Amino acid sequence: MAKWNGRTRRILASGDFSLLSGIGSHISSDGETRALLMVWSVLDMDRLAALAANSAEGYVRPDFPDLPDDRAAFVLTGSQPDDELLTAIQSLHDILNTDHERLRTAFQGREEAARQRAEFLKANPPQPKDIILNHWRIAPAAKGGGQ
Repeated sequence: MAKWNGRTRRILASGDFSLLSGIGSHISSDGETRALLMVWSVLDMDRLAALAANSAEGYVRPDFPDLPDDRAAFVLTGSQPDDELLTAIQSLHDILNTDHERLRTAFQGREEAARQRAEFLKANPPQPKDIILNHWRIAPAAKGGGQ
């Protein structure tokens, strides 16, 4: 689900957006530099349907279109978006399709660096340091007056 200009749209996509983690901006297909702030998640729709089947509300699994396995693609549901929104979405998919191997290699490098850092910190935990905290009391203002 995405919300632009006060309108909610559902975007069904096949791209691996985890590869875009760590990218703060990109040059869009229209040549403009765009900031990239994305929160993504992976949903196991079969498991979600099984859990929801036991709920009082019930759950109706949406129909998903067939998307290609060999490249990142998307389908928008609802009304046709404006050109700016469509360009932004298409740009993300263009990046995934044209730079997939480079993005995958960089992602694996970040994952390995994080693993090594965690391993290092486990073997060499940071030592607590003495902290000197200076503070002073502020007397409350007299009734009817302020500070």
